[in-house]
Formats: sequence, structure tokens, C-alpha cells
Amino acid sequence: MFSCFLHVLSFNLLIHGPISISLTSPMLKLKKVIPGDSLPDTSQRATQLAAFFTHSSYTLLVTPTALYNPQQNDVAIGKAVGIHPDYIKLDFGHAVKGVLLAQAFLNCTKRNKPKINTGDFLLCRILRVGDVVFASCCEEGLGVLEGGWIFETDALLVKTLFIKKNILNDIGREYKYKIALGLNGMMWIDGKNAMVVKNVRDEIHKRVKSLCGQ
Repeated sequence: MFSCFLHVLSFNLLIHGPISISLTSPMLKLKKVIPGDSLPDTSQRATQLAAFFTHSSYTLLVTPTALYNPQQNDVAIGKAVGIHPDYIKLDFGHAVKGVLLAQAFLNCTKRNKPKINTGDFLLCRILRVGDVVFASCCEEGLGVLEGGWIFETDALLVKTLFIKKNILNDIGREYKYKIALGLNGMMWIDGKNAMVVKNVRDEIHKRVKSLCGQ
């Protein structure tokens, strides 16, 4: 079995990329939108041709671009690249930089702040986007990813895993592992040894490629 941090599934998501999705699942419904159409559960309108996949607790918008464009409520994995008394500078890749306030952690106080070092990877919630991306770790399961291995992979692969969660469940029948997924295309995997982690990573890549017909 496996443990997986999928906090992101309780929020609306804006997901980019040409992902192959089975439309036979009763959990997903397809709605096509064209420029000018209203987007479900938002006040925004579509700016290009896209497909919506809706679930009782989240919405996915799949568009033709593979670049990561941070959205409010995304869960992403950032690397600490600068430590300051009041904030931490994060690098989310894809030329996306972020700021995490030093006290933006669950149960954090001025006297009880987690020790963050340059080079640490953190699972974060994107709170606000703009010229500066603001992140937070004020939720159970968010924060420093200790142990394990970080993999920078195709953002579309990670987004596929959010949609087809059975892939991770199936791998969990063969290996005991933990995984955290960042919509910026980063994965953290932990297992009892390096071989388990490598096998899980390879299985993920193989099954996603098979799903997408590659």
C-alpha cells in the first residue's frame, strides 16, 4: 500500500496539457469550452479551446500547453533557495519563484518555527499569484519533505496522476511507499530503500506512458 499527499484534490484546479483521459469513469464528466464560454465554478471565461473534467470536489481544465502556470490553491513542491529571518525564497521550476513566510507553517509560533535549510524541498499550497507567488504550509501534511528522493519530471505526468489515481493505487499493491506530487512537475518518493524508490518511479513512468499511448 502507499501514502499519498493529494490535498490539491479538494480544490478547483487549472491543469494544462494534452492528457489522455478515459471518459468511461463515472466520476468524470466532459464539457468542451470555446473562447468566451463561462468556466464552471469561476467568474473567468475561456480564452482558448479546452476540455473540462468535473468531479464532486474538484474541476480540471485541460488545455494544449505543457508549461506550468501557477494557480491559486495549487499544491507544488518548491526548493528553498534563500533563507531570511521573516521569509523563505522558493524555486518551483519553470522560472516560477515564490515566497513562504517564516511562520506560514501549521502550529508555528515565533518561538517554535521549523528549521529550514537551503536546498530543502517543501510541499506547499499556492496562496496568491502575481509578480510574486506566495505559498503556505499551514495544512496537515504540508512542509519539509524529509528523506526520500525528489524527481523533476514532466508536469503532464504529474497531472495525469492526479486524474488517474488508480495508477498509484495499483503500484501500491506491489510496493510500500509514500509519494507527494507537485503540479509543477515534481515528485517526492520515499520507500524502505533506494531500489524500491527507483522501481516505483519507473512503474509510474511506464504506466503513464502506456495510458497516453506512447
